Amino acid sequence: MKLAYKDMEHVIEFHENQVEILLLESQDCFSKFIEELYLQIQNGAGPFVFSEENCEINVSKWVNLIIEPFTLNINSKPILSKVMANVKLNALGENHYLRTLEMKGLIKSYIMQLTDVEHWELSVSENVDLDMIFKSVNLKIFDDYISLLEKIVSYVISVNDILGINIFIFTNLNTYLSMEELSQLYTECFYRKIFLLLVENNLREYLPCENVCVIDKELCEIY
Repeated sequence: MKLAYKDMEHVIEFHENQVEILLLESQDCFSKFIEELYLQIQNGAGPFVFSEENCEINVSKWVNLIIEPFTLNINSKPILSKVMANVKLNALGENHYLRTLEMKGLIKSYIMQLTDVEHWELSVSENVDLDMIFKSVNLKIFDDYISLLEKIVSYVISVNDILGINIFIFTNLNTYLSMEELSQLYTECFYRKIFLLLVENNLREYLPCENVCVIDKELCEIY
């Protein structure tokens, strides 16, 4: 997996068990890089080219940009929609189909019993909507975390597993996590072959598994 950017000669290559670090010393370059990447993920067109085996890939389908980790929502609409679709497939699969029909019948029968005590003429849909049932019980992914690290790890794993995204780009993640916590995050991602790019604008100590490319304030590339 490779990442090319129009304002950068160096092509970032993603490898297993390695984290890519892009240090942009210029605040203007840092802001421009993040803004353009964000807009390309949203709109599909932009100055970035992600490729695998010389074939360009869709940025919005393969890349997740995380600017503010405290606001991560593991129960966002795209994630929950996919979760509900998978649960619905299970409900209609051979292992649960008969029980699903029985459950639908019981719900409809119960509603009809409730309407018998009223004087109004009421009707009930012939089809009991499974999606409405899932929403009524507030079906969602567990999101009660004891630390920011746990929240980030859970989000990355869930997005990878549910949406198939395997490139995660963080901005200044080192300001939120300690070196030990970064190492724990890397271990989780390496195990699942998830690729990480950390875009930063401040110097720090680096771990052995981090591959650093620096673009200094004079726009010289050091790697």
